[in-house]
Amino acid sequence: ELADLHPQSARSSRALALLNHVNEGLTKFNPDFTVAPGLAERWTVSDDGKTYTFTLRPGVKWHDGQDLSADDISFTFNLAMADDSRAAAKGMLATNVESVEAQGSEVVITLKQAYSPLLSVLAGQVGILPKHVLESDPYLASFTASPIGTGPYKVTSRDISTLTIETNPDYWG
Repeated sequence: ELADLHPQSARSSRALALLNHVNEGLTKFNPDFTVAPGLAERWTVSDDGKTYTFTLRPGVKWHDGQDLSADDISFTFNLAMADDSRAAAKGMLATNVESVEAQGSEVVITLKQAYSPLLSVLAGQVGILPKHVLESDPYLASFTASPIGTGPYKVTSRDISTLTIETNPDYWG
């Protein structure tokens, strides 16, 4: 039973395997586990290794048809670092991230100190959330049961024992 499919609170390996196809991060892993662009089509890193500027991929849409925005990224990180966060990456983010700022089609992540595994953490542990769905209730029960993502598959129906996913015809990739 997949009781929790919220990208920040799901812990079962089956739920996480499904979420890898429904929800995405700024980066992702290639089959050889190298880091590749995900929702961010590119990024730059400052010389001191403390500032990452991600340029979002244009035209990405949530499964409900809304456009992905830099505000979604900022919302996701702020939720993950909040005191009441359920995110698996909460400790790492709170320890290392100074701020996350949305700037048009870019997101700037400023670290407290250089942290070389950041791109891998973003690929595996920080699935981006839809601010327009979760702003008033970050752990909304209906979202936890049937998440809205940007990935190649979307949850189309759900009951106690059955979950149906279908290909996302609007997937950017």
